[in-house]
Amino acid sequence: QLIESSLSGDGRDVSVSGFSGALSSTAQLDRLTISDRDGVWLILEDAQLDWTRSALLRGALEVETLRAARLEILRAPIPQKGLDLPQAEATPFTFPDLPVSIRIGSLAIDRMTLGTPLLGEAVVLGLEGGAFLDETRANVALSLQRFDAGGQFNATLDYDDAAQSIALDLSFQEPDGGLVSRLLNIPGAPSLSLTVQGEGPLADLTTDIRLRTNNQDRLAGTVILTGTQDAGHGFNANFSGDVTALFAPQYSAFFGPDVGLSARGTRDASGALSLSRLRLDARAVSLGGRIDLNPSGWPTRLNIRGRIADADTNGKPVLLPLPGIDTRIDTADFLVTFDAAQGDAIVARASVSGLQREDMSADRILVGFDGNISDPQQNPETAAAWMRGKLSAGASGLDLGAS
Repeated sequence: QLIESSLSGDGRDVSVSGFSGALSSTAQLDRLTISDRDGVWLILEDAQLDWTRSALLRGALEVETLRAARLEILRAPIPQKGLDLPQAEATPFTFPDLPVSIRIGSLAIDRMTLGTPLLGEAVVLGLEGGAFLDETRANVALSLQRFDAGGQFNATLDYDDAAQSIALDLSFQEPDGGLVSRLLNIPGAPSLSLTVQGEGPLADLTTDIRLRTNNQDRLAGTVILTGTQDAGHGFNANFSGDVTALFAPQYSAFFGPDVGLSARGTRDASGALSLSRLRLDARAVSLGGRIDLNPSGWPTRLNIRGRIADADTNGKPVLLPLPGIDTRIDTADFLVTFDAAQGDAIVARASVSGLQREDMSADRILVGFDGNISDPQQNPETAAAWMRGKLSAGASGLDLGAS
């Protein structure tokens, strides 16, 4: 009854049956359920906690084994009405102020089932892992294996806050027809493999990232981190590869076999992000510029320029990777500029030539926007209309279809 009343709350009803071992080093329960107004959404069965109670006297929570035979999450719980969530804001990572250190020697769930409403299909997993956490160090190992369709996720993390160093090793694999490739609508739902590896001090850390489909490299690159948490981190990211297999075949000419993405910038101690260099290059598109965001994620400076055109410059129309009716253009140029230090003025320009669709065509379309932009957090009265200005548009050779 104490466990049930402590865990239950507004819109949440917890029921426990078959509990034993409250005063021993091994506690067990036969079944735990969590319900909301639509019924049960979580079921935990045959759970066992094997721990050292006396360790609490020396400031440690030491768990030898935390295990359950079955965990079933049928659906997501109904959100609580009127829940006052904190404002989303980027803040530097800090270790939690724990009253005790935590060590879990073995964490395991023999069979974990995620219901169809969560991911679009039922998923059956097994989970194993372990963890250690105190005020200066975190060491976590986790392994998820999918039983019903294959696939595995492994993660190890070792972070030393005093030395400001980290070792990270993540890997994910799934076979043909896997859940992730289908959720991402990758043509043919190929096998997927993703690895993320890095080790060293945060002041000079290189992380390697690699994505593969059907055992072929698609995107690979590095993220280099420099600086310190107190003074802010600098980063330099560079990725390249042939991503045509990740998109519908008709869009392969748009991306081409060699896509490059690079970004260089800093993130200071307050959480403000500055992308001093952003560059995307593909066969039919090039984009570059600068983006600065304040700690709440609102832009303080924008200078983005881009162009879409056939790389062979032979005037062949470009098929845009857009849903619905095929849309082709000869060229497109666009520009967005904004600098909060100079005021709230924002300018956007776009020029499109040779637009072709089944329902319309145009020799040229010009669109411009001149106005102001305000941070809703700094100007709450403008939150409902954070962008105001004048929109101008013009077209030549415009032909609208019968629709």
